[in-house]
Amino acid sequence: NVYGAISASPNAAMDASCSTRAHRSPTSGARSRPRHPRHCWSPNLRTWEVLPPLSEVGQGFGQLEVMHTVVVEGQPFLVFSCLAGDASAARKDTGTSGGTWAAKAETVLGPYDVAGARLLADSSLYVGRLVQLRDTGDWRFLAFNNLQPDGSFGGTITDPRPISLIDGHLVLGG
Repeated sequence: NVYGAISASPNAAMDASCSTRAHRSPTSGARSRPRHPRHCWSPNLRTWEVLPPLSEVGQGFGQLEVMHTVVVEGQPFLVFSCLAGDASAARKDTGTSGGTWAAKAETVLGPYDVAGARLLADSSLYVGRLVQLRDTGDWRFLAFNNLQPDGSFGGTITDPRPISLIDGHLVLGG
């Protein structure tokens, strides 16, 4: 049995994209309503059943990009990326540049506290992923160097950086 998270658009039974990005109309440029993570199950990787959403829209993000779940010291998290341009007005008002976020979860299948997500790394690093070292079990953060000082895209991958769990929240470094 295989489980996966996908994004389901309101106009299709299943969308192969693993992003929850709101799409722009090619004619007007208007954004469609954001989609939210869906839970899918397959007994054979050929047929899939789309299950209820794992989170609700309206939690402060117009997209949850490159989502993955981790369990650090027994606490499940949903890790995702979202830049400020796709964040809600309330999040933008905090001055965030966006980046890679971590939301606590009750289990790896949710529910996820997306509204309570905390910034793990700002927009200088993007599409962050947590990996666990085989020999020690310690966690590391890998991401793309997103923006260079001149504003151009860096495109290189960072060296692994330590991740800590402090007061129940993931923290880069430590």
